[in-house]
Amino acid sequence: MNERFTPESTELLQCIACLSHCSSFEAFDTKSLVRMARLYPKDFACVGDEELAAQLEVALTLPISTASVERVFSGMNYVKDDLRSKMGNAWLNDFLVTNIEKEVFSTVDDRDIINRFQAVKERRMTIKL
Repeated sequence: MNERFTPESTELLQCIACLSHCSSFEAFDTKSLVRMARLYPKDFACVGDEELAAQLEVALTLPISTASVERVFSGMNYVKDDLRSKMGNAWLNDFLVTNIEKEVFSTVDDRDIINRFQAVKERRMTIKL
């Protein structure tokens, strides 16, 4: 690679490699991003390395935070439809948690849920699966 690219280009490629989304951003490295920013001195001259690292981390987490909020509101629109528009806040919250955390709830066995529900108080009927 060194024969094809200049040292600056090689360093830039190595720094960009830390943004690879493979394996849940396993290669993410703030130091590499700061090194990459230093390749552009006119744009980042007035900021120290530590401050730049903190700003980069915040900037990179914002899209994830925004996506999480959008996912919650999308779930709320799905759960709170016309048929359930008059439900109380506690019930709406329970519906939203189960809708948003589908992956977690899909690992829970239905029998465990039924047994827990039956154990809360005595019921007139026994629920069977």
